[in-house]
Amino acid sequence: GHAAPDEAFMAIDGNPATTAITNAVRGSNWWRMDFNPFFAGYTVTTVKVINRQDCCKDGLNDAKVQLFGSTDEGFLQEKTVGNNIVQQTFTFNVSGVHAVEIELSSWHLDGDMLLNDLRQLQLAEVEVRGTPPPNELAKCSVECVERAQCLTN
Repeated sequence: GHAAPDEAFMAIDGNPATTAITNAVRGSNWWRMDFNPFFAGYTVTTVKVINRQDCCKDGLNDAKVQLFGSTDEGFLQEKTVGNNIVQQTFTFNVSGVHAVEIELSSWHLDGDMLLNDLRQLQLAEVEVRGTPPPNELAKCSVECVERAQCLTN
């Protein structure tokens, strides 16, 4: 139900002309980025989602952008992608809480039921910005450049 690893990488390759498309055939339909081990301890401030440019602008309509913390913290916040966006930036207010992953999915709540609309998510790029832990400030800029899309303020 998720994007294949090589295709999933296209959402963080720095090239908005490439597209990650999830497989909606079975159950869950999501794209996920795990921040460990390179960015463990960072406080996520913004997530920018860039839609594919060539077609299918509705491929991200109403998708959920979810931020997760450690096992103890679990789900932190959720934002909803607008309709037919070119790009959209979401601000997360989780000061001092260290995110471990971000997920885009087509899951949604309908009353008390969690439903999946079984459609493909199609995205060009995901950029995550955050604040490193205090002891990481000095090496952050080098590591962030080397690891493409996790950028600091």
